[in-house]
Amino acid sequence: MCRIFGNIARNGQTLDADLFLRLTLLSRKGGPDNTSVYAEGPCQFGFNRLAILDTSDNGNQPLLSPSGRFVMVFNGEVYNFRELIREYGLQSLRSGSDSEVICQLLDRIPFETLATKLNGMFAIAVWDKLARCLYLLRDFAGIKPLFYGRNDQGLVFSSAFDQITLHPWFQNWSWSEQGVIDYHELGYMVPPRTIAKDIWQLQVGHFLRYVPETDELEVKPYQLFFGADQKPFKAETDPGLIEEVHQTLKKVIQDQLVSDVPLGVFLSGGIDSSLVSAIASRIRPDIHTVTIGFEDKEYDESSKAAEYAKILNVQNDRMMLSASEMLNIFEEHCQSLTEPLADYSSLPTFMVSKLAAGNYKVMLSGDGGDELFWGYPRFATYANSAGYFLIPGSSTRKLVKRVAKALGQDITGLLGMRNIGEVNLTFHQSVVHSVLSGIFPGASTAADILNDFSCTATDRSSVLLHLRQNEFYYHLQKILVKVDRTSMGNSLEVRVPFLDRQMLLLAQQIAPKLTIGHDTLKYVLRQILYQYIPEKVVEKEKKGFRPPMTEWARTVLREEISDLLRTDVGLPPEMYNQKAVLAYTDDFFAGKHGYILPVWTLYMFKKWYLTTKNRL
Repeated sequence: MCRIFGNIARNGQTLDADLFLRLTLLSRKGGPDNTSVYAEGPCQFGFNRLAILDTSDNGNQPLLSPSGRFVMVFNGEVYNFRELIREYGLQSLRSGSDSEVICQLLDRIPFETLATKLNGMFAIAVWDKLARCLYLLRDFAGIKPLFYGRNDQGLVFSSAFDQITLHPWFQNWSWSEQGVIDYHELGYMVPPRTIAKDIWQLQVGHFLRYVPETDELEVKPYQLFFGADQKPFKAETDPGLIEEVHQTLKKVIQDQLVSDVPLGVFLSGGIDSSLVSAIASRIRPDIHTVTIGFEDKEYDESSKAAEYAKILNVQNDRMMLSASEMLNIFEEHCQSLTEPLADYSSLPTFMVSKLAAGNYKVMLSGDGGDELFWGYPRFATYANSAGYFLIPGSSTRKLVKRVAKALGQDITGLLGMRNIGEVNLTFHQSVVHSVLSGIFPGASTAADILNDFSCTATDRSSVLLHLRQNEFYYHLQKILVKVDRTSMGNSLEVRVPFLDRQMLLLAQQIAPKLTIGHDTLKYVLRQILYQYIPEKVVEKEKKGFRPPMTEWARTVLREEISDLLRTDVGLPPEMYNQKAVLAYTDDFFAGKHGYILPVWTLYMFKKWYLTTKNRL
């Protein structure tokens, strides 16, 4: 696990070596064990290493392929590197690292083929000295980030968005109106756009090819999941399917336990992390689990996690936190966010990463289980609501909603909308459109986002399949941004077994069976977990945790929020209505409304900008 950075000059004018090194070091938190650079011709690569496999100098990068044709920097882990060694008969490896295996394969197979062979989490950059072109590759689940900026001077790529905004070629970058609206609407930068013109994110499961001499740039997908062409055919209630998932998860976790440095597992009171902990402890009985607890009992799940650990007979390192402790590391947490992010659960995520990093370099997490196996309560709510959209007229549906809810039925309160897709988009909005359009006059949701959220289905199965795909490529991506930035900001690698390629290939074959008679969320994972922890002990629903942001925003953070929201960051007045922002936030401070998320979204946008601009 590392951080990568580089630029390819179109006109031969590469950066001064000292300046390039300074830019590379901006992401050193994500790779504190070694910093190296490579420069030849139009190519400059920088690398900050977090040493996980073969911690010797032999694992350092950038790497040259055996032929000398390819130069590579690689961030992430490839879990099937040993299988690839056997498949291609690789010999004379000078290290035990997965990065050297990738580099040797560059001499053996086309880059497009290589992309389909790797199972793991990765962002890879390769300079082909013979063909004089750059390749970029991002993993199929979006676990690792990869940004690139392109203009007349060339192309800059990085694991961190701010390294590109601070690069001399982009020092005069300007705002992308749609990218800024994307962020405020959904709370994060939605690929492929960013908030900056000419700076992009490589999308999940895509690769890029760039030829500097002709300025030719091509971006293509190599693997996408849960598409319309992927017809699921295995019922989630089938005992055979449940056992298949169980065995696949065992294999995946065994692969991801490979490490030459201390490794642990995050354990909460939820289904997903408990299942990962259970299986990992059977493979490695001496493994430790880490639990974060909160003094506020409304959110604390640490006692449940400790109970699970006792049943599993696994060591549990339990760390209790107060709200004041989290508030004390707030600024450090903001420094770790190398792009704007409006998810304030990033604060406890940063804190647990910081605590875990005191003893471990690698942690396994349970992220992804909710998205793959219909774990969120809204999945059932939307499935229960689907048929009501057959009723013509929003007013009639609103009336039916009141009656149905009075009878205790679990249906959405947004039946006045046109369809489930519109309901789902509204749920995920950080700033709802009625407020957003006042702040950004003429703002509209991007066409690609509207298309991806579009769902007019009225049958339960079609709605659930749409939601799984949508959550995978949207809400999950926001979670992965949070986890990656806060963990790497603490020099900690987080692995995600549920997002292994083997798990994804199997998950997309599973058809949902949530019905009125069977409404158990995450049914498959629960049936597996009950083999390790008695069903009567397992919590029905995870509490989750959010810091008391409404209280903090109105007290200890009020002055800073007010000051930052009045700060000019160069957004053109025709694009951004400052008066509307101040009116909305003043109403919040006065207690006229309690909507913290829109205020937080606006605040973190300017917080990121002011935190970042002077970093170099």
